[in-house]
Amino acid sequence: MTLYKAIKANPELISPLLTLALNDSMTYDKPTKTGGPNGSIRFSSEIERPENKGLSAALSMVEEAKKEIDSYSKGGPISYSDLIQLAGLK
Repeated sequence: MTLYKAIKANPELISPLLTLALNDSMTYDKPTKTGGPNGSIRFSSEIERPENKGLSAALSMVEEAKKEIDSYSKGGPISYSDLIQLAGLK
């Protein structure tokens, strides 16, 4: 199922997908130029933080979409950071 179809079939995940994208982005640290939308929210050390409570289902949707996209991608795998941000835009 494409990401768009998965979101359409699960509209209750729209808000968590947006929060997932925002929380992944908000780690940017200007002085060190590190963090930002890098897909690190998928790691247990981040997704299990209190501010990310309730985002696991949204992350699972992104992980399933990544498997599908990567299976037919001719240009290589899509990054988690790109896909998480794309999901937040839908």
